[in-house]
Amino acid sequence: MVVDGRDTPEGGMSLKQDLHDRLWHAFQRWESLRATGVTKRALKLAGLREHGDVHHALRPLIFTGNTLRTYEAVLERFLDSCPAVERLEDIGRHEFRAFMDKSIAEGLKAKTLKLYASALAKFGALTGQSESFAVLADKYARRIRKLQAVGTVEGPPAGPLPSMSSIEPLRFCVSGTTVPENRVDIIWPPNFSGRQAAGASPPPSE
Repeated sequence: MVVDGRDTPEGGMSLKQDLHDRLWHAFQRWESLRATGVTKRALKLAGLREHGDVHHALRPLIFTGNTLRTYEAVLERFLDSCPAVERLEDIGRHEFRAFMDKSIAEGLKAKTLKLYASALAKFGALTGQSESFAVLADKYARRIRKLQAVGTVEGPPAGPLPSMSSIEPLRFCVSGTTVPENRVDIIWPPNFSGRQAAGASPPPSE
């Protein structure tokens, strides 16, 4: 059976349509959060405080329509490399590695390869594999930087990887006072986390 030019199991949704819907819903989730006053900064701080990962709350979200379209184009190509799967959840780390290794072997530029790794990390977040895909995407990003350094991958010269000591701790101001990095007070909309920090003002908008 073919739906909009895409093969799909009889009576079911095509993988690419399912992918599109999940990406669209990720964009809509951000739009809903933003409408309540939540900022990307607040999400980063919450991820850092609660999970030790500044990107934890960002991964299930898409922030612009342009990003949605770009990721969808990359991930449709990714799906084309996985013809035997019937569900998005059936695609795992093996397929991730095979796609990235093939893309590197094809001689794609560093910028494109980094985009691919980023899109695949988003795919993991939308299929219940957020942590494992994020770790793998980070490994490939580092590998690409090393390949740039030796000239195997085309792209601008890659600078040294930052050390943790060189990264300034995240801070923001509450009621005009700088909050230490080990104490972050965020006011949450009721429909976001169900927790509200008493007496805290919203973080500044970006």
